[in-house]
Amino acid sequence: DAGALRPEAVLDRRQRGRLGYEYEVRWRGGGASAWVSGLQLAATGHAGLARREDERQAAQRSLSDRPLTTPGVEAHLAGFGLGAEEASHRRLSALSNGQRARVVLAAATWLAPHLLVLDEPTNYLDQAGLAALIAGLKSFGGAVMAISHTTAFLDEVCTERWVMENGLLRREGAPPPDEATEDAKAAGAAPPCGLSAATLAVRAAKEKKRLKRIRGLRRRNGEQVSDDEEEWWEELQRKAKGSP
Repeated sequence: DAGALRPEAVLDRRQRGRLGYEYEVRWRGGGASAWVSGLQLAATGHAGLARREDERQAAQRSLSDRPLTTPGVEAHLAGFGLGAEEASHRRLSALSNGQRARVVLAAATWLAPHLLVLDEPTNYLDQAGLAALIAGLKSFGGAVMAISHTTAFLDEVCTERWVMENGLLRREGAPPPDEATEDAKAAGAAPPCGLSAATLAVRAAKEKKRLKRIRGLRRRNGEQVSDDEEEWWEELQRKAKGSP
């Protein structure tokens, strides 16, 4: 009776018709493994073993384009300055703090994410490790958000910074979106938001008509309104500022 035994680990999973999955269980104390249903595992208080196997297989499916093999892992870790000895023949607990930091960074990039969020990534890294991290981030094709107190690291990898100092937050680096848009226009770049020049012209004409209607309403209310668009706008600006 599988329920009278104590599962030690789940080795595999297979489909069991419409009843869900069966799990190959290894029992404490040895003996042959056996296939039991997820309901049986749950009934004996070991649903967590089934859940971990489900998660493992889901992760394995997501890695179908990158097999989880020893040569593949060693090659990936080599890019972070870890040799085959550290990658395959040492426990994580036997690695130095700097080597563990490299393992964490390697794990974060294993699935080639579009975005990396790094909290103090330079901690425990020596100069060689820091240089490898900087080189890796510079060659990374996605976006990177990093929190760090290491100025040299930020100077090398960041194009934009948000600095918290004395309770105030300031922005450094890339120009604000409106300035970037103006620079793009000056350089002859495509209009923003993917709109064509013709569409922008139509919208500008509609806006001009709307402003003309507003001027007509103001005239009917007895106000003196200039027909010149720029003068009218300047008049509104003066009124908003309280100028005569």
